[in-house]
Amino acid sequence: MVSNISEKSILLSDKAMECCMNGNFENALKYFDEGLSVDEDNILLLYNKAGCLVNMGEIEQSDPIFKKIIGLCDEMDKSELVLNIKANSYTYLRDFDSAREVFEEILKDFPNNVDGLLSRAIYLKRECMYDDSLEVFRKVLNLDPDNFEANMYMGELLLDLGGHEECKKFIDKAFELCPDFPYILYIKGCYFAAVCEDYKKAIEYYDKAINIEPGLVKCYFEKSKCLVLLGKADEAKKSFNKIYELNPEFYDESHKELLDDIIEMLANHYFMD
Repeated sequence: MVSNISEKSILLSDKAMECCMNGNFENALKYFDEGLSVDEDNILLLYNKAGCLVNMGEIEQSDPIFKKIIGLCDEMDKSELVLNIKANSYTYLRDFDSAREVFEEILKDFPNNVDGLLSRAIYLKRECMYDDSLEVFRKVLNLDPDNFEANMYMGELLLDLGGHEECKKFIDKAFELCPDFPYILYIKGCYFAAVCEDYKKAIEYYDKAINIEPGLVKCYFEKSKCLVLLGKADEAKKSFNKIYELNPEFYDESHKELLDDIIEMLANHYFMD
């Protein structure tokens, strides 16, 4: 358990998290596993390992770990750390009703808990409650201006909502804090594509993210659109096909409209030729 964590597992956890922040997930897993060989039921190590697997796209491997974490949390005292880990584990398992209940418990007992507020903001973002999400992100950043995740997701949300002037400072701050994290590289690419219409620069950032995390499907998707807009339909098609190689189930209702746009752009390109 967390209360009995050894100095060795703390050191290994720190090394693992450093690898994660640099996008080196394979090495991170090695450190997590070594730490868990010392403290096999440590929820912090388990949680961070599961999060690492999520970043690698290994959902089938991460889900059982999150379920184990929730069971361990139920046996522990309800500290801020335990409740945050439990709430986030529910979120990763897509059990959003249970996650919301735990978030509400956290914020009732610990109203200024940064992790609880951040988890709440991300949850509201997923639920498309954008105004509420922005309000909570702002509260997090008032409490912790250098919070990497809050800056990153705040910037992404403002970008999606068209707040192009305001989003830049949050995206740049997150990039300054962790320039090699794949998802901030993805967001930087989206910024250059959507705001600057600099599709070559956007592709540079997508490629950097892909080099660190090859399974980041969103990068191939956005890269395909940029390549079409640059008149490189053949390259776009290759990038587009990579999506299905990585995730055959990507074409669902939530992505249908965007995918159809790419198909139409590709078709128009070939017809014009």
